[in-house]
Amino acid sequence: MSLMTTPIEKKEDARILRTRNELRQGLLRLLKERPFEKITVKEICVESGINKMTFYKHYDDKYDLLDDCVKTISHQIYVDVANEKAEEACEDSREVVAHFAIRIIDHCLAHKDSILSISQCPSSLGTEVFKNAMQQIISGYIQEMATHMRFRYDTGDIAAFLSGGFSTLLMRVVHEGDYNRDRYFQFVASLFDAAYMAFII
Repeated sequence: MSLMTTPIEKKEDARILRTRNELRQGLLRLLKERPFEKITVKEICVESGINKMTFYKHYDDKYDLLDDCVKTISHQIYVDVANEKAEEACEDSREVVAHFAIRIIDHCLAHKDSILSISQCPSSLGTEVFKNAMQQIISGYIQEMATHMRFRYDTGDIAAFLSGGFSTLLMRVVHEGDYNRDRYFQFVASLFDAAYMAFII
């Protein structure tokens, strides 16, 4: 059996991606109008132009769709930031981490409307899911650093500690909108500088 993807399979993949994107965008638009708990699957389908049967082929419920929204936004931020840091890949400097962190803030602000919509979900569900996603991004970067640096402690513990504080700072910046890039760079750089001395052998 051929392992090549057929034109029909490619068309099906494109249709799946388009359908999921339309459902995500529909939910995000509705979140700008009212709280998540008051939004129904039926309303999401009407807003997206997708029928309920198709919705349930892709998602178990609206919470599953919300989770996909967060993962998609976080993945896009990660891809954007990862592509931008290529020129610093070989630079052995504590400032690299601060630059990386600031670029995450920059890209989160570029997605500000979507993040604010998600963070208004009940019981801070959106905020918590988003923090978890950001922790995965930072954890991935710490793991990458571990390939050419020696850490004194477990990289998972380090990632959890750093990303917890950074995620909270990130949400504060997104919500309050008081963002001076240079000031925050100096702040983040000083924090990561202290962490560097504590964590690196």
